[in-house]
This record gives sequence, C-alpha cells and structure tokens, in this order.
Amino acid sequence: MSFDLPRPFMEAWERLDQPGAIHDGYSCLMANQPFAAMFGYVRPEDVEGRPMGEFISPWPTTSPRVGTRNVMGRHRNGSSMDLEATCVPFPLGDRILYQSLIRDVTQLRSWEGRLLESERLTAMGRLAGEIAHEINNPLGGILLYANLLREDLEQEGTVRANLEKIIKLATRCRIIAKGLLNFGRSSSKTLSPTDLNQVIRDVFSMVEDHRMFAHVDVEMDLPEKVPHIMADKSQMEQVVLNLIVNAGEAMGG
Repeated sequence: MSFDLPRPFMEAWERLDQPGAIHDGYSCLMANQPFAAMFGYVRPEDVEGRPMGEFISPWPTTSPRVGTRNVMGRHRNGSSMDLEATCVPFPLGDRILYQSLIRDVTQLRSWEGRLLESERLTAMGRLAGEIAHEINNPLGGILLYANLLREDLEQEGTVRANLEKIIKLATRCRIIAKGLLNFGRSSSKTLSPTDLNQVIRDVFSMVEDHRMFAHVDVEMDLPEKVPHIMADKSQMEQVVLNLIVNAGEAMGG
C-alpha cells in the first residue's frame, strides 16, 4: 500500500467485519479479509492492485458512483452474486480515495423475486376468477336455451348439426371458465367441510349435456352416509371434473 491512513481509520477498518475495499476509483488499493473471501481469494493482498471492475459490475469508467446501488458481483470461479455496494469518498492529503462496503443480497433478491411472483400469481388468479364468474352465467343460459331448441328439432338436419356444435363449444367454454374459477380460488387454499357426493353431482350437472355423454347412460351409485371431509372444494371439483371428462373421452360414445 503506497499511502498511509489515519490511525483511527485503520483501527476502525480492522474491526470491520463487512466486506470492504479502499480504491482510487479504478484500482483496489486495500481490502479486508471478508472482501477477499467474498470473491474467492485467500488473502486481502491477492485483490490489491486489481481493477474494481473485476469484482463489481457495472463499474464506471470515469468517477465512482457515490452512494448505495445494486450491482452484480463476479466471483473468482465465474459465478455471479447480487450485491449492494455503498461508496463513500474521503480526502487523503491531495488525493480523493473511496471506501466501498459490500453486502451480499443474493438470497434477499431471491426471496423478493418469489414474493413478487406469488403476488403476480395471486393477482392473475383473482382476475381469472372474476372473468370466469362474468362469463359462466351467460354460458349457462346459452346451454339451457340451446338444449330447449334441440328438443324441438328433428334428429337429422343441418340446423340440428349446427346446434350440436353450439352446445359442444359452449360446454367446452364452460369447462374452461370453471377451470379459471378454480384457479382464481386456489390461491386461498381454504379447507372447509366438503360433501363429496354433492361435489360429484354439481360437477356432472355442468357437463351432462356435453356431446360425449349423448349416448352414455350414467348411473350414480353414491353412498348416502359418506362423511364430510376437510378439503379445498374448488380443488376437489377440478379433480372430479378431470375424471369425468377423461372417462367420457375414453368411452368414445
């Protein structure tokens, strides 16, 4: 080190357990042991004289940025770290040197990212639930009147075929809407007493007009004394819906 620092400063520096380095804006003039260890070096002397840009990126090519900012750290083994760097200038004779203290915030950023992702999914779920609720009731009305019209039509004909397509597509949209509604509710994961028999009845009533069940006789053999279970009702509905649709597709009419 080609400069002398005041003794009080050196005493405080030796007690510092946070990674830190003293530099002239470009090269590292002095570092403590935590700084060297953070970037994969054994001794502080191993990093002295090296460009600060080897450790911290982006590193300004002109004057250092004073204050606290988020930067990327470059470990000796090539890996990267999320760092928070605080740079403070101090005069030393006719020179201006800088002290940078470093804090590893990789884990903090990871948790922040997970929290933001969780909040985003929650918002998406709420929006999906609202959309599904708005379109589910009109779809129910479309299916109701379409089925009433089908009863008044002959078994064969172009109009009947077109109406069957409307029922099929509307039923498919209702299944999608139900999935969105379940997605919107699933973020809460609320457990409550659930009647599985009623779940089966409700879910099947939603798809019983689907074309895949037009030539299928469905018999429900549901034991009357099935106790209620603690479950997320929306998730149980999704399970039953998947089972019914898969079974209907497997029968092939």
